[in-house]
This record gives sequence, structure tokens and C-alpha cells, in this order.
Amino acid sequence: MNTHSTDAGKQDSYPGMHPNRKPQTEVEQATEEVTPFYVTFGIYFTLGIIVLAAAIWLIGQ
Repeated sequence: MNTHSTDAGKQDSYPGMHPNRKPQTEVEQATEEVTPFYVTFGIYFTLGIIVLAAAIWLIGQ
């Protein structure tokens, strides 16, 4: 039971969590939210093209 309380305490004290972060300007928050979206979108877009190309290649075989 003690391990659960210590784990929760560690999770709450992580510096990267939003509640513990310092206030930011709207521009910084916007850029911080947009960048990861485009990164993940690019990754999924690339994976989608690879999957489509593989499917077309397999159908053509």
C-alpha cells in the first residue's frame, strides 16, 4: 500500500506536468500546442503513404 502513495507523489512532482508549470504567454502556448500536432500528423501521414504503397504493390503482384 505504501508503494501506491509514493508513486502518486512522484507523479505529482514531475516538473513536466502542466499544473506545476509557470504561466506562459498565449503565443508560446499556441506554438507549443501546434508543433507536436504537425509532427504527429507528419508521422501518421508518412506511415499512411507507406501502408498505401505496400497495399498497392501487393495488389499489383
